[in-house]
Amino acid sequence: MIDPIVVFLIFFGGAMSWTMALGQLMDRQKSTLTYMLAAFLVSAGYCMMYNGLRVSGLIYTYPHFAFTYIPFLYCTGPTFFFCFKSLTVEHNQLQWKDTLHMVPLLIIMIALIPYYALDPQAKREILMTPARFMKSNLMQSVYAAIVFAVVAANLSYLAVFIRNSSFLWNIKYLRIKKISSLYVVIMSLSYLVALFFSIGLVVYNLWLTDHWFYLLITKAMSVMSFIVILLIYLASKRDPHFFQFMQQQVKKIRYERSKINKLNLEEVLARMNRLMKEERLFFDEDLNLNKLAGELSIEPYQLSQILNEKLNKNFNMYINEFRIEEAKKLLLEEPDRSIISVSYAVGFNSPTSFYDWFFKMTGLSPSKFRKKHNGKTSG
Repeated sequence: MIDPIVVFLIFFGGAMSWTMALGQLMDRQKSTLTYMLAAFLVSAGYCMMYNGLRVSGLIYTYPHFAFTYIPFLYCTGPTFFFCFKSLTVEHNQLQWKDTLHMVPLLIIMIALIPYYALDPQAKREILMTPARFMKSNLMQSVYAAIVFAVVAANLSYLAVFIRNSSFLWNIKYLRIKKISSLYVVIMSLSYLVALFFSIGLVVYNLWLTDHWFYLLITKAMSVMSFIVILLIYLASKRDPHFFQFMQQQVKKIRYERSKINKLNLEEVLARMNRLMKEERLFFDEDLNLNKLAGELSIEPYQLSQILNEKLNKNFNMYINEFRIEEAKKLLLEEPDRSIISVSYAVGFNSPTSFYDWFFKMTGLSPSKFRKKHNGKTSG
């Protein structure tokens, strides 16, 4: 009883995905986001339709559809990536170099030509052991390699997406509803679908090699994909311009995170320089990002952004450069002073940390530095 329901949901999800893609293309306010979202929905929809053929067994009745899902499976990666890029980059337009993302698609389609040319029975035999590496069957192993390459490519797109979208997962934005909870659920489930299928393929090849396990992976992934498509549909029904609205919200968040644009950066940097060189604030072993930001009358995230973008340093690197420069002077001017005493005098709260940073910045230990330079002075 469960299988017919699963098959229905899979086919229904595929049809819903195509319907939404058509709706995107009929929208009068078209943009890069519109086209990329439509392309993603078409690709995801075809993959779901193909999974429906597999789960229902109809693929063996219509083997000419065999292997046709692979180009669409690859396309879900770059189209998903460009959807997010369109959400986050203002006035984003596709460039000629973006077409390079389609080069693997061309390679995949060329590699699949021998498989499309197989007779129906040969296709059925490969379909009985999908995505399996078999020493005795070169065609089967090459097909498995193509599938794994496509999955690896999509995981790389997912990794880039996770890295670039990390700022959206700030609980502050969720609490004040600048980021829709529905958007977060859709993105989270999309992660899970990709990871679940990837892990499932590895398990299928290494341990559970029975055909039933592959079908189980396909069913579970397809149901999860159906839920993602359903949520996208509900979001678009609740607000026909849901993703356009998300685009505006994401841009606002990026603007908020770039508020250093409102600061007088020259003045802030000059004030930082005075605090370090004249007031020697780095001597304070309790000095941290928040404390220095307070001295500058700016927010900690603004200070962090200034250090990263204007000085290409993090907070620890910035402060410890001053401490090590001062330590070098003390080591030479007070040759009888212990190294531990010097480490505490310049603001380090532990000798170990002082040794690590000193070696990192000079390539020498404090004792070797003192010996080397005192020897030059004596000579």
